[in-house]
Amino acid sequence: MAQGSAVTASAKFVFSVLRLAAVADSPLNVTEISRRLGVSVNKAYRAVVTLESAGYLRRHPQSGRFEIGSVAEQLVYGAFQQFHIRGAMAPYLRQIATSAEATTSLAIRIGWYAVTLALAESRSNIVSRARSLGRVTLLDSDAGGLAILAWLTPDELRDFFSFAANHLSQVSPATPIHQRRLAAFKRAGFATGAANNKQLQALGIPLCDASGRPVASITVEAPVNRALTLDSDPLVKDWLDIAAQAEAVVRASSEKFANPYAFLDPNVIEFSGR
Repeated sequence: MAQGSAVTASAKFVFSVLRLAAVADSPLNVTEISRRLGVSVNKAYRAVVTLESAGYLRRHPQSGRFEIGSVAEQLVYGAFQQFHIRGAMAPYLRQIATSAEATTSLAIRIGWYAVTLALAESRSNIVSRARSLGRVTLLDSDAGGLAILAWLTPDELRDFFSFAANHLSQVSPATPIHQRRLAAFKRAGFATGAANNKQLQALGIPLCDASGRPVASITVEAPVNRALTLDSDPLVKDWLDIAAQAEAVVRASSEKFANPYAFLDPNVIEFSGR
């Protein structure tokens, strides 16, 4: 019994290392892992080596730090297969990425979170694939989430800010400033905001189903030193037109693209390790 408990505890710790690497903004070294998890360097090293040998982690070719490996990526891709919207939106992501010369991504709403399902990288390859696919953020954390949030009903907005305030103390409740900002996004047809990487600017466009409910968003991410900000670029109208074509596909087959988790109460959905 004692030996079985020890094995279980060891396995749980190994997966805690994997979860940490999966949500990290950049590759981690062993010292950082040990510090963040509050364990010895030796214990962290053993877990990292175990995950690396199984293909769940790999060493970054330049820094030698650890990031998620091919096996972990395959698990992510496998989980994404249940979302038919991912493949259907791929051509539209590529069109916008080519036009904007910026990385474009697709996020879906799960509960009160936005989950990145797909990427179309620009020629400059601004966003790391491993760091972005599967990324989870609260709906008010970036442009893609805001593009979904702004199109929710007033009751849903109230519930979201109540959830955020109860679960994350640093998030303030819905104030008139928040409400005015979201209303401005809805009038414009897109949301703007800083991306997770502070060196990026981002523009988010909602995708709504046949009932007008926001189910996903397309985000365009570009460096801050871009000649024109995304929202002032003359081509933004073209991106909105492309997104409208994508939305028409979603509206025409809302049942096909329905979120498999939509039946769950959003207040009970939480992502571990965010």
